[in-house]
Amino acid sequence: MMRLRIFFLLIWCFSPCAIAQFSANWSPRTDLNASLPASIRVFEDKAIPAYYVQIDLADTSSYVIKSLISSSGTETVSSFAATNKAYATINGGFFGGTSSFSLVAQKGKVLVPNIKQLTRSGTPYFPTRAAFGIMTDKKPDIAWTYEVNGTVYGYPSPSPNKQGVPQAQPTEVFPEGGATWKVFEGIGGGPVLVEKSAQKVTWEEEVFFGSGVESNIQDPRSAIGYTAGNKLILMVVDGRGSGRGATLPEMAKLMLDLGAVEAMNLDGGGSSTLAIGSTVINRPSDGSERKVPTVLSIMPKPKPPAPSADTFIDTGDACCYKERGANGWFESANTPFHGTTKARLNETGTGGDKATFYLQTIPQEGDYDVLAWWIPSFNRAKDTPFTIYQKGVPTTVKVDQSVPTTAGLWNKLGTFKLASTDSVVVTDNAKGDGAPIYVVTDALKLTLKNTVPIDQEPVTTVINSLSVFPNPTRGRFWVEVATSKPELVTFEIFDVLGRKLLSEKKHIHGTEQRDFGISDKANGLYYLRTIIGEKILTRSIILNQ
Repeated sequence: MMRLRIFFLLIWCFSPCAIAQFSANWSPRTDLNASLPASIRVFEDKAIPAYYVQIDLADTSSYVIKSLISSSGTETVSSFAATNKAYATINGGFFGGTSSFSLVAQKGKVLVPNIKQLTRSGTPYFPTRAAFGIMTDKKPDIAWTYEVNGTVYGYPSPSPNKQGVPQAQPTEVFPEGGATWKVFEGIGGGPVLVEKSAQKVTWEEEVFFGSGVESNIQDPRSAIGYTAGNKLILMVVDGRGSGRGATLPEMAKLMLDLGAVEAMNLDGGGSSTLAIGSTVINRPSDGSERKVPTVLSIMPKPKPPAPSADTFIDTGDACCYKERGANGWFESANTPFHGTTKARLNETGTGGDKATFYLQTIPQEGDYDVLAWWIPSFNRAKDTPFTIYQKGVPTTVKVDQSVPTTAGLWNKLGTFKLASTDSVVVTDNAKGDGAPIYVVTDALKLTLKNTVPIDQEPVTTVINSLSVFPNPTRGRFWVEVATSKPELVTFEIFDVLGRKLLSEKKHIHGTEQRDFGISDKANGLYYLRTIIGEKILTRSIILNQ
């Protein structure tokens, strides 16, 4: 009888006692910390082994926090890190193929919400899954989230799903207390591990049963959380032959021991990866890095960009372009015109009709290369006058606008010392072969010659780069374009037969995102062609609604 009592006592004590005894003996990684800002520190437990990065959220002078999604579908954590010259990078949420099932938010836009519906044993479930975010007020938060009518809501408690007992689809008012989740940068995952400085593993509520993500198995794990002292924690525990691993309650305890007030699980198993710089410091259980679609990255904060040496003035710029004259200027149907407004024509005359480019937007007084864009044709003037006024003193340069090789180019007029009070005037006082003959205006580019660029750290995007996500798409996708200088960017979408479905143009300098919708099209393969300056980038897009 005594043996039986001892046996039951051991069974009762095993799980809670094991968790209570599980702790880490953290040591700073001085070798890694030497290359990092003081606000980012790396710690290690060699015995488990486990690793965590602590980021001081109060000091943002040297870093930015970014959630990233792969432009190629999936890539390794070290690839994300190397591309973005990151200080620290951890794998993101769950996925299938190249599609993220977990939330991704960038710059205030939710690009991918957490998965909205799951089926278990033929029964549909609608889970409110965990997401971490840096909110628009710059504070960290972990919430149970669900997208309702295109808006992501955060809830103070999860929808109370139980295995075999699904709950109704979440709404604005269910679960109770939901509100628009005002996230700026965010990454999804689940389940929640810590809530209000206490263990709260919502594995069942978030419908992880039947998913392969087990709660009480010592697996490789990744997690994220933050402390009352405003420290962000990124943690990875190795397992499956690479280390001891941890259960979800054990991960919660590790986070609580570090002072976490909120924490959540990320994708684990072979996905669990933590890189410092571009070097992976843990041992992924697959034996090598698994490619993933999303990561959370701590990256160098770029310095303010140098003021551009180029100033563009287009015929559509109401501030800086004016026309006058009895004959009247009119729109040209020819291409390629510059920018988003078409070129302007005027029949040759005696000089009474004028088009004036005012230089009030140039950054400073100095020496500028002045270049003009026009559309040549056989009926263009051979001596169109461009008069550059420098403090009231005119210098006239005549150009042959009938030469076809000047099409689609910036044609240099010369170098002039200019100020913001100066101007460039085109008149109709010109001639050509035949009749009628026209002068044409389109755009000017003024390049400052004596500027000294401001040194800046490497930016977090590839120069003249193109990213598309999510891909495959259910109908709506984002295109992120990065340019090193002001460029006219053309977006074109084609079907597999080469038929153009959409064409848009936009001036871009730096990094911008543009969303497109093709939900009215049939499932299948489409192509995005993006023209950035002289570079043409093409991406295939899979529509699967």
